[in-house]
Amino acid sequence: MKGKFVRIGVAVAVALGAATAVPAHADGGVTCAYTFQAWAGGFAADLAMTNNGAQPVSGWTVRMTFPTATSGINAWQAAMSQDTPYDATATNRSWNAVIVTGQMASFGWTAIAATTGPPTSVTVNGVAC
Repeated sequence: MKGKFVRIGVAVAVALGAATAVPAHADGGVTCAYTFQAWAGGFAADLAMTNNGAQPVSGWTVRMTFPTATSGINAWQAAMSQDTPYDATATNRSWNAVIVTGQMASFGWTAIAATTGPPTSVTVNGVAC
């Protein structure tokens, strides 16, 4: 399958064999780029959040809903929990909690028994991204 771009709550690049990031704007001055690379039975993903607002983002929580059940999440640069088979939450670590204006924080994860598509919704601190 060749890469194709899908616009949902976050701009997403879905590709097999190649990963591409596409920016999307969230209310409140945060720009998100979600990168997704799938393979048979799993995927790797990365979410980069850039603060374009006038004030620092002090602490962040990202909530995602996947279109199909996902399990076996293993994250880096964030603490990530599986709330339900369809929902996951990621929170900052102490060293990347503050995103000053013009700066970026990112985290990534892998999953097995996973969805073959992007999340149907992504929020950062409760705001759609």
